Amino acid sequence: GVDPAAAARADLVAFGSGPGERTVGGAAFARAWNAAWKGKVTIASSVARLLPSATTGWVAATVELAKPGYKVPFTVFAVFDKLADGTWSLVHIHFAA
Repeated sequence: GVDPAAAARADLVAFGSGPGERTVGGAAFARAWNAAWKGKVTIASSVARLLPSATTGWVAATVELAKPGYKVPFTVFAVFDKLADGTWSLVHIHFAA
């Protein structure tokens, strides 16, 4: 699921793979993710990097969304910020088919 800090972010932006598919706000993204993606995604490959600040990082991954009888591949790019307690929280995500 979407971490609680990300779900509370008003400035979280998610771009989907379809034309005009854009979600602003962590709560809206969390609802959509939990309804359609949570528990249905496997990671085929990924790479992660930390920016020089050491408080921001990104992940690029190839994932597969399980549908009944088949899987849909996506490339995902996500940006995370490190919180004061040391955990990482999503701030931006972009899906490409």
